[in-house]
Amino acid sequence: EVVVATNPVGCVQVWTRAEQPATVDGEENGETGQPQEAAKTIKAKIEFTVQGATGTTLAIRPIGLGPVHGSHPKAKQRPAIVAAVGCLDGSVQVVSTGVGLHPGERDAAGGNEDKDPVEAGTVHDKLGTGSAVPTSLVWSKSSDTLAVGRKDGTVDLYKCSSDDYSDGGYRRIHRLLCHPKPVRGLTFTSDDALLISGDDEGTLAVHDVIRPSNTAVGLVGAVLHAHSSYVLDLAPLPDGKRFASVGADGLVHVWDVGMLNSGAVHSFAEGKGTGMVWGVSTTSDGRRIASVHDNGMLVLYSAQE
Repeated sequence: EVVVATNPVGCVQVWTRAEQPATVDGEENGETGQPQEAAKTIKAKIEFTVQGATGTTLAIRPIGLGPVHGSHPKAKQRPAIVAAVGCLDGSVQVVSTGVGLHPGERDAAGGNEDKDPVEAGTVHDKLGTGSAVPTSLVWSKSSDTLAVGRKDGTVDLYKCSSDDYSDGGYRRIHRLLCHPKPVRGLTFTSDDALLISGDDEGTLAVHDVIRPSNTAVGLVGAVLHAHSSYVLDLAPLPDGKRFASVGADGLVHVWDVGMLNSGAVHSFAEGKGTGMVWGVSTTSDGRRIASVHDNGMLVLYSAQE
């Protein structure tokens, strides 16, 4: 398990799951005389800087996609997990995290599991230079496709130009033009059939992305004023139909892609009045939704129908 984060100065930090307790024994409690648990700070395993990074847009490439293009069976280094990092010049850099792909296993690059992984910060590709600044990023889990939401409201889709991981590079296959404002919320449905985007006007748009690269991406549906302010994040539920949206209005909505015209199937207003809701995620079993609020609050909701 790997966690990657970035900050406003472009420093990227990488944590791997530590086989150790989440707390350590602290000082004795003055009343009971018993040791009290203290929060444990887990330092990042790896840190590196991406020059010109926005500090707000980053997405890990799904490990199940295998080695990123440019890896080679005879390479002296083992393929590494990579991340897409948005930059102020409009580009997205695909960089190594320095964490080896499938550590301890015989990987697709020909059994080089004993070699050191590609050095952290190594740039595998740079795409979209000169475009508007990226404001959201998301990878498809089943195809080597990266969606990039931008400050000018466009959404670009990039796909690796070769099925051979030792060759090829990412190229833009589609540009979506349905948003007039920055796109900060972006996600694929869990089956990767649809791409959902949300902008600063509170509008949601759903796109059919399972089409040949030489045909236009279809707009399946849209919801105007899904939120009364910015849409800040989106997350799919594993049933392939529902997704959650959060916004600057403090609300968490759950939607069904087949029932957009009927409005949200459920709304949670517990965070209203506490500021913006910056992030949302769902558990792998689809039973819970988690949201992160402006005041530092983390809220869990039931997602069961």
